[in-house]
Amino acid sequence: MQHIRATLLKESSDKKYEILPSGRIKALRSFGNVKEGDVGGFVESESNLSHKGNCWVYENARVSQNAQVYDDAQVYGDAQVTGLARVYGEAEVRQGAYVDGAAQVYGEAWVIGSASVRDNAKVSRGAIVDGEATIGSEATITDFAMVHGNAEVFGRAVIHGHAQVYGNAQVYGHSAVSGTSKIFGKGKVYGESRVFSGEVDFDWVEEERLNNEAIGADLYPEDYE
Repeated sequence: MQHIRATLLKESSDKKYEILPSGRIKALRSFGNVKEGDVGGFVESESNLSHKGNCWVYENARVSQNAQVYDDAQVYGDAQVTGLARVYGEAEVRQGAYVDGAAQVYGEAWVIGSASVRDNAKVSRGAIVDGEATIGSEATITDFAMVHGNAEVFGRAVIHGHAQVYGNAQVYGHSAVSGTSKIFGKGKVYGESRVFSGEVDFDWVEEERLNNEAIGADLYPEDYE
């Protein structure tokens, strides 16, 4: 009997929050920037937010369905994380951003503004998705790349390095944009295109390149897992 009681007490002490009748979370202990007694955002169940690490859901943000937030990830403002999405590492989802499907946001990445990350897309390694940008399908945004404005990245496209995609630009297919490239305006990069320097603000012919250098290897999302 004492062993059962000790086990229950340990499990209780391991929990860092409780779910209030309203669906909001309330901190049971202090950790990270959260103080004991702080009331946070909304979760549907304890499977949505880990009791480990410094992860937290703030303000009016919501984590629902089978989505998971863990490690030191943070969800702020009116952001929503839902479906089978995962937000982890030191990632942040802020303001009115939306992450759903089986999307993953991790590794100090930020999804902010009214941006959305959907389907099986991944945003990682310091990348930023902002504004009303949409990342979908199996696209990957990584390594400090930025996608903002009304830009769309989908298919199996990869944006990495310090590349930027913004305005009403679209990047899709099996294309890759890297280095100091900027895709903006109504620029489109698609097919098997590889853009690793320069700027594109027009329709880019399928399988064209900005210069004659070999990129060295095809870049697909699995290279950045």
